[in-house]
Amino acid sequence: MDVSGLLGSRRGAVCEGPPKAAWPTETFVDKGTLKTGGEEIGYGYLLMAHTSGDCYVHFKSANVIAVGDVASPVKDPELDWFTGGWVGGRVDSMDLVLALANDQTKVIRRMVLR
Repeated sequence: MDVSGLLGSRRGAVCEGPPKAAWPTETFVDKGTLKTGGEEIGYGYLLMAHTSGDCYVHFKSANVIAVGDVASPVKDPELDWFTGGWVGGRVDSMDLVLALANDQTKVIRRMVLR
């Protein structure tokens, strides 16, 4: 299997990455909102929750919060110490996500494609 084109390779492989049109036009380290297709979407940085680059995306009308690798219904996700994860950051981040949620909120973790 050729993995030379995968992003995030730690073996020194040169990666092309996505085309320039797919690059972000805005970055953030706090929180914000945007509207698209009638849906208000909130997003925010989860400081040191799993890594140093975690965030949540809250689809307010749908009452869904996507949290990536920060949460799991099966077990507590591993902290990635090498990229800035910290147990205190995990606790603070879960408090923030829980404050956004109610009893009907669906919390979505990362999708695993196999």
